Amino acid sequence: MFVPVERQGAADAVFEQVADQIVAGNLAPGEALPAERELALNLSVSRPALREALQRLAQVGLVHTRQGGGTRVRDWATGAGLDLLPRLLIRGDGSLNVDVVQSVFEMREVLGADAARLCAERADAKAVATIQHAASALTEETPLVQRAGQCLELWRQIIAGSGNLAYRMAFNSMNAAYQPALPVVAELLSEELRDTEAHAALATAIASGEPDTAQEAARLVLRRSAQQRDEALSSIKAMQA
Repeated sequence: MFVPVERQGAADAVFEQVADQIVAGNLAPGEALPAERELALNLSVSRPALREALQRLAQVGLVHTRQGGGTRVRDWATGAGLDLLPRLLIRGDGSLNVDVVQSVFEMREVLGADAARLCAERADAKAVATIQHAASALTEETPLVQRAGQCLELWRQIIAGSGNLAYRMAFNSMNAAYQPALPVVAELLSEELRDTEAHAALATAIASGEPDTAQEAARLVLRRSAQQRDEALSSIKAMQA
């Protein structure tokens, strides 16, 4: 199951390999990993490098280590945090995990709308100017994938302006999940990305300090591609079946 890894960056390589095995279901919840000495030998790494990797795996909720009791796999669905999203989005075979994509989009809609509301209440003049500038950068001439990156930057500024640290961390995790599949995401959200007027209206509502209007404007932006997106994801899922 495990293969030797290069000594340089050994802890990173061990973390990646074991995490992939757990997420893929090759290591089941409750299953014990080999003893530390055996596992280090199988992976051709030092025990300090192995311990570092196991500590990181425990921090992200993939394993649980007990003193003298070995290391066991956790159920990541109940123990892991948002940092696992990028790993879940793309399966080991390179295919898109449609259920995870749908979950991310659903969270995006809820988080974005409330962040816009808070931003309209809390953002200072400098933050508002940055948001307006980011919205004005969206033009019809900009290629779709580039525009997707610009929209991500706009939302980064809106969420920063909300003053909610938890929202910022959640956005960071979602952004990390988007990046490997940005061209696909851009196609799924093409109607939203092309609606520059809706983004401008969102920025205006925030600048006007109107929380309810900003929340509704954000909701309209984030739902703009809902039908297109859901139909595309259903088609992808059917092809994968």
